[in-house]
Amino acid sequence: MSIVPMSKVTLCGLSSEMHDVVGALQDLGCVHVIPLAPPAEESEGETGRGYAREVYDALTYLLRTPQIMRSLRSDPDFDIHEVARRALHNKQRRRELEDRREFLQGRIANLRRWGHFTFPDPAALAGYRLWFYEVPHRQRHKLDAVELPWAEVGRSQRTHFVVVVSRTEPPAGAMPVPRTHIGPKGLSALERELEDTEIALEDLDLERISLTRYIHLIRQNLARADDQAALDEALETVLRDDGVFAVQGWAPEPRLDEVARFADARGMALVTEPAGPDETPPTLLHNTMPAEAGEDLTRFYQMPSPRDWDPSGVLVGSFALFFAMILSDAAYGALVLLGSGLFWRRMGRSDTGRRMRALIAVLGGSAVLYGVAAGSYFGISPPEGSLMARLDLIEVRDYWDMMALSIAVGVLHIVLGNAAAVSRQWPAPHAFAGLGWILVAVGGMVAWRAHLAQATLVFDAALGALGLGLVAVLLFRSERPIRRPLDVLLRLAEGLLGVTQVTQIFGDVLSYLRLFALGLASASLAITFNDLAGQVIDNVAGVGLFLGILVALIGHALNFALALLGGVVHGLRLNFIEFYNWGLTDEGYPYRPLARKELRV
Repeated sequence: MSIVPMSKVTLCGLSSEMHDVVGALQDLGCVHVIPLAPPAEESEGETGRGYAREVYDALTYLLRTPQIMRSLRSDPDFDIHEVARRALHNKQRRRELEDRREFLQGRIANLRRWGHFTFPDPAALAGYRLWFYEVPHRQRHKLDAVELPWAEVGRSQRTHFVVVVSRTEPPAGAMPVPRTHIGPKGLSALERELEDTEIALEDLDLERISLTRYIHLIRQNLARADDQAALDEALETVLRDDGVFAVQGWAPEPRLDEVARFADARGMALVTEPAGPDETPPTLLHNTMPAEAGEDLTRFYQMPSPRDWDPSGVLVGSFALFFAMILSDAAYGALVLLGSGLFWRRMGRSDTGRRMRALIAVLGGSAVLYGVAAGSYFGISPPEGSLMARLDLIEVRDYWDMMALSIAVGVLHIVLGNAAAVSRQWPAPHAFAGLGWILVAVGGMVAWRAHLAQATLVFDAALGALGLGLVAVLLFRSERPIRRPLDVLLRLAEGLLGVTQVTQIFGDVLSYLRLFALGLASASLAITFNDLAGQVIDNVAGVGLFLGILVALIGHALNFALALLGGVVHGLRLNFIEFYNWGLTDEGYPYRPLARKELRV
């Protein structure tokens, strides 16, 4: 777990070589450019950052095609705008036809009750029209009082289908029920239109599949456009003066040798210097698996400052522990592992997917281990005397022990965050404030447990440690330098303000009780659904076994979904809110070098 140190590099050369040099710098792909001149106003065009949104939409639509053809690697007649136009027209037309199909299917379902018929020519009825009514059986007797000519053309178990002949729509009170709107087309015409719609949708499917052969070329052109946009943007921010130019940026220290060789090969001047006290370089995280899987979690919430520390590994470990405590079942954890295994190869197609599948595997593995320690397998406890029973070390339904475990995990998590902050600040005096918070958290927990155990000496010692921690916060929280007597009072005032955070640290520790509550809820629901299934099997004759299995499947599916949601939401929340609050202070911005994205064939 580390943040790669950055150095500022400045390259100077002749203005006549500027385009070639900056283009080659893009090929090198390791310099995060610092603007030395104000960039020109952005404009929307066919290339650049404003590259047609329609092209991206078309690519997304084609990538979602169920059947994708082999991609073309080259095509001299390829026109990206024409392909995008065809894809989006296909998408729009498909949406219209799907809506029409849904409408026709509903209309046909309604008309089938009236049977097959064709509307007569209006001239054939001498101006009369047909009006349709669905009359319930209980109102059939009211038809005898209807003066208009009518006929019953069909009947169901609950309804009479009645047609009235009249020049105008009968008034509201003339019939027992409001008229039924069936549209101007008969059933046969609607069925023919539905068939035509289905055929048109199949044609669109074939066209969409054929367009997928251009996916690679679309990506390549988009990447080339993005590369050109990034190059143009970099050229706009280059400093030019009297026949020379200068380009400046941040480069990772492990790659400074590459930058030096780059400058020597082109006869350019190179100046390398560390970041100044008022400068903030971009943040580049460097980890190996499994800590690398936590980099996306780190970026998701807050990128740490390059002068801070990399929490990726801690996030993976703590997230896995919280997730496991909330699931509290080995079988549920095995389902998570199974899910990662099913999509393992597909997720391995990208760097992000590989990190994500590793994270899911860690989550599933930790849930299995914790579930084994909790002795729960779909809510079923292992038989006495078995190996699994001997591994049953945690009683999830023991309220006091689980509360103590959750609080201990919270204290450890917050202590870890403060310890990381102290190691970064050491040996500055401000680091003692972090040590003070560690004493407060540990002292508070030990005092609580000693009070329950009536261990007076331990209780007094823990209170002493807690008080010493508050004194450290009071004296060292402020970083204000003392240059005059008033500064002493101001430091103490800022320290006193810091001491008021004691309520926050205890509130944050108590937030970890959600691990106990959600874990207990998950375990209790699993047992409850098992009991319900058993009762159905015992009390229902014949199909009792089938219904019991159905109850168990539905119940565990629901419980598993709720446990997954709670594990992800609350597992991340405890990391991003409680832990980040004590472990990370400054926010950085990601390292984005000037580099090519174009796909190489």
